[in-house]
Amino acid sequence: MTLDIKLQELFTNNMTPYQMCRIVNRILADVGIEKVLPAPMFYTYVKKGYIPSNKNGRVNAAPAAVWTEAYILKALGE
Repeated sequence: MTLDIKLQELFTNNMTPYQMCRIVNRILADVGIEKVLPAPMFYTYVKKGYIPSNKNGRVNAAPAAVWTEAYILKALGE
């Protein structure tokens, strides 16, 4: 299953993990998931490589969309 929304268009390139967190939490609310993810989680995931980033720890739209879609599908039990 894939999401019907175009996630990549909701993100920008060169985002901080905090900026990504704010967008992801808004998307979660929009799809009916009542969980709010903490910003430190995104910094940890970037540091560990779970969310791909550039050498400055910034995240681009494509990897952010891929991670977000996987997270939402897992949360929905897909």
